[in-house]
Amino acid sequence: MSFGTLTPFQIQFTVVVSPSTKVDAAKPNTHLPNGNYLTSPWQYTPYRDHRVHFWINPQDLKFSRTANGRYHDDLQLITILYRDDGVIANSIASTVPIEISADDLDSVMVSGLNFDQKIAVPTTGNFFLRAGVGEVSSSHVGALEIPVEWIKPIATSDPSH
Repeated sequence: MSFGTLTPFQIQFTVVVSPSTKVDAAKPNTHLPNGNYLTSPWQYTPYRDHRVHFWINPQDLKFSRTANGRYHDDLQLITILYRDDGVIANSIASTVPIEISADDLDSVMVSGLNFDQKIAVPTTGNFFLRAGVGEVSSSHVGALEIPVEWIKPIATSDPSH
C-alpha cells in the first residue's frame, strides 16, 4: 500500500469517491471530529470529508464454507491519503466479516460486494488516495491510486450546502 509502488491486482475492485461540499476545520486544542485521523500538520487545517465507495468483484475471493452451510470471508479495506512527496496525511482501515447464505451466493457473485469508508482530505495541497482491498485468508490484495485533484465536489444549487 506504499505510495507510488506497483499496484497489486489479485482482487479486482472499483471505487467511487464523493467529496462533501462542506468544508470543515477542527479547532486547535480540541479533539478531532469522529472519523478524522488527519496527521500533523493537517489536523487543524480546512478539510473536506470524502466518501470512498468500494465495489468488490467477489469472483476473486476465496470464500470458505462454514459448518452451518454459509460462506464466510474477511476483507480488509484500507484508504491512505498521501501528500505528493509520499508523506501520509490520513488513513483508515477496517476489517469486514462477510457471511453469505448458500441461497444468496449466486446473486452476490453477480452483483458484487459494496462497502464505504470516510476519510478527511485537506482542501489545499497535492494529495493522492490509495485504496486497497485485502483478503485475510488468502493474503490476496488489490489496490489503486488516484490524484485527489481528479475528485471534485458536485455543485449544488442549494446555497445551504
